[in-house]
Amino acid sequence: MKLMIKAFLNHRAPKGPISLLGLLMIAVACAGCFTPLSYALAQANPFSTAIIVSDRAINYYGIDQRVLLEKLLGTPGNLGVAAQNNLIDDSLRLAEANRLGITASQEAIDRALADFANRANKSTSEVLKYLASQGIDAQTLINFLTTNIVWRDVVRKKFVGRTEISPTDVDRALLAQTRGQRTRVFLSELIMPLTPQNRDQTVDFAASLRELNLNQEQFSELAQKYSAAQTASNGGKLDWLPLSKLPILIADEVKTLAKDEVTAPIFLTNAVAVFQMRGIDEKGAPEPILVFVDYALIGTKDTAILAQMEGSVDTCDDLYEFSKNDPTILINRNSQARSSLAPDVALAISKIDLGEVGPLSGGTEAQAVMLCNLSTQREVAPDRDQLKEMLLNRRLAVLSQSYLSELRSNAIIRQP
Repeated sequence: MKLMIKAFLNHRAPKGPISLLGLLMIAVACAGCFTPLSYALAQANPFSTAIIVSDRAINYYGIDQRVLLEKLLGTPGNLGVAAQNNLIDDSLRLAEANRLGITASQEAIDRALADFANRANKSTSEVLKYLASQGIDAQTLINFLTTNIVWRDVVRKKFVGRTEISPTDVDRALLAQTRGQRTRVFLSELIMPLTPQNRDQTVDFAASLRELNLNQEQFSELAQKYSAAQTASNGGKLDWLPLSKLPILIADEVKTLAKDEVTAPIFLTNAVAVFQMRGIDEKGAPEPILVFVDYALIGTKDTAILAQMEGSVDTCDDLYEFSKNDPTILINRNSQARSSLAPDVALAISKIDLGEVGPLSGGTEAQAVMLCNLSTQREVAPDRDQLKEMLLNRRLAVLSQSYLSELRSNAIIRQP
């Protein structure tokens, strides 16, 4: 892979009829493809098999149900692709849990259902009734929660005993928190969509960039050719950003970089991203820590609508007036703690000001986010024990993703 990238940067075609990068772009172009015969089978029998993950089958009904659930959860991007990706991952997680003899007790499932309902200020029965009104089977949510329960136990069983957070790690994190409040970073980004067809090649490609010692011109050239972000036309270059405005997942990777270094792959919703450090400024005034972000997710299949919206919508309240006569425009307004935002949503919000609309990277449908309001205050710094637990959870999250990627690479994923 590294030789292929170097060949591209040197403008020399690698040997053979087509390079791995060429295969990667073909896979991206075929994102989420199903043959007409597959759709005919789905209409004739929704319980017919759509995808086979090793010896486990995913049927069309399950995909349709997951699309509805992803919509309810506010997942951005192409919901069909997200549903397929997430169901494939769930199959791999459940298979590994089964291999290790890990199951979810009924008590754990009931507790997860109650927690899910509490986040919406509803009872479990109220949530299940609402799901039914949206055409979502209760079992679809139960399967989703059960997978999360067993996978958490799988990851902890595999890694907790071998993952230690030292006092030095905690000291560095405390120092980094202080640094993050006053630091600005100058970054370039390269963001590529992930689909069941291209995932392995795309992740391998993203991982290889870290090891190539790319200069800024080389990274920008790759971003222009392969990035799906709006910044691709500018070589992936972002403006100066306060480190505190970046998603925690990205900020943790970025703040350890030296100039020209590249992050490890960072997984967004339906996409993978890498960032290159172009410059860093630690002399700025401390930034207030954003606690709650009020924003609206905008979904439409027509990119022209987003362009019209940018010129005629000044506030998030205007979105409802703009979209009231067009049922194809979906508006999903949310208010969340900044630290709990999905990474791609947080990244998009970090690039825009109040009342502005910015694109979301990943997926094939037009997707955007509008920043409605911000509330700021100083957060109480966590004590050492809390910080140690936070560091452990973040490290486990990275190991979990790597573990899942390994399971994917060893699995046989195909259509019948």
